[in-house]
Amino acid sequence: MQTRIRFDFIKTRYVWFAIALILVATGLASLGIRKLNYGIDFTGGRILWFQTGVPVKTADVEKVMAPFDIKHNPVQIMAGGYEFTVKTEEFADPQKAIAFGEKIRSLLIAFNVEFHEIDPASFKLLRMQDQIKASKLKDILKKAGFPEDAVTLVDMEEVPPVEEGDVLRYNMTFRFNGIDKKEDQKKLATALYDGLGGFRQFTREDKVDPVFGIELRNNAATALIIAIVCMLIYISIRFEFWYAIAGIIALLHDCIITVGFYSVFQLEVNSAFVAIILTVFGYSINDTIIIFDRMRENIRKNKKMSLDAVVNTSLWETMARSINTMLTTQMAIIAILLLGGQSIKDFALGMCVGVFAGGYSSIFLAAPLVYMFKTFESKKGAASAPQTAGSKSKKASAPAPVQERETRREKAAPAATSAPRAPQTASQDSAEDDKKKKDNKKHGKQRRR
Repeated sequence: MQTRIRFDFIKTRYVWFAIALILVATGLASLGIRKLNYGIDFTGGRILWFQTGVPVKTADVEKVMAPFDIKHNPVQIMAGGYEFTVKTEEFADPQKAIAFGEKIRSLLIAFNVEFHEIDPASFKLLRMQDQIKASKLKDILKKAGFPEDAVTLVDMEEVPPVEEGDVLRYNMTFRFNGIDKKEDQKKLATALYDGLGGFRQFTREDKVDPVFGIELRNNAATALIIAIVCMLIYISIRFEFWYAIAGIIALLHDCIITVGFYSVFQLEVNSAFVAIILTVFGYSINDTIIIFDRMRENIRKNKKMSLDAVVNTSLWETMARSINTMLTTQMAIIAILLLGGQSIKDFALGMCVGVFAGGYSSIFLAAPLVYMFKTFESKKGAASAPQTAGSKSKKASAPAPVQERETRREKAAPAATSAPRAPQTASQDSAEDDKKKKDNKKHGKQRRR
């Protein structure tokens, strides 16, 4: 065990406590003023599934969605880039729901235009309910700024009903005349989709009820409470109760700072946020227990060393391990943050802040708090010790007056009842003494009153 203290963590503990209190107070103030930016998982919304004709990335989908200003969760890419899902918001108010439905329809058209190849010689509108009138087609072209002959109907195919009671539908094929630029082709395709319909629909659309979001929020809070209680019991059994209290305070510090960071920067709180908090809990308590274990080991090795020296020595011995673990973890998180894309940016930011807070609390909060609790306990025990001894002496001396009265009564009784004895000679005294010595050898010493 290293006995030379390179840095006095205990002496400077109030500095670290002040920094932690400032950060915690900032997070709590932001939670009270700005609240949390709950995502679709907590507030309810739509889940949209879309198949593409070309492989796409998360950044491509986010770029298309940006102009529509639709609140959504991170985009998930599947099937090798040919399918993705988007969780969007939803509105219970009828008017807002209608307006939001139109916005979703425009977004769907943009997805069709961007993520499916446009063939100017064979542009298709799928499953049209009615045949297209020439007058309506001319109005659409004129409104979009194209000449009347920019589009020619090439083929029309009847689509039989898929389900009983469904109406007859048509697939129509058009040819673009003289539209060679990609931007003009996208603009014309958007106008036709918007005016006539027939674009590719989402493969599936589900809805997340707000009740489910409330249940998820309650389950997340329950999971955190259970984790804290289990850790409190475990640390109390393995170490001491004050170690457990210090560890839980450090965990609450990590939780408040991470949640406060989300509130200050209004990052979206979704189901991944719960995973962040639980991961930070596990990381932080693991580092804290390693420091506690080294403290207990050093206390056993050198029982004459003061508690502050034990804490400082233990922290310095585990410092390299704690810093190296935190740095290697942060390297992986920063790589995800820089290269992982927009969909997991908030997750990486939350993990980065949480891991840093966990490392700080393990080193600068948990161990100094144990020192303060143990010091307070020892001072309290020392202060109460003399009072206990004094109360015992008073209890022991309480019967003394009764014993003294009985002793004086016993001593006075023989003096009042016995008759005066005749004086004895020296020979008689010595004979009686010899007799008493023999009797004592036989029967032991008798008690004299």
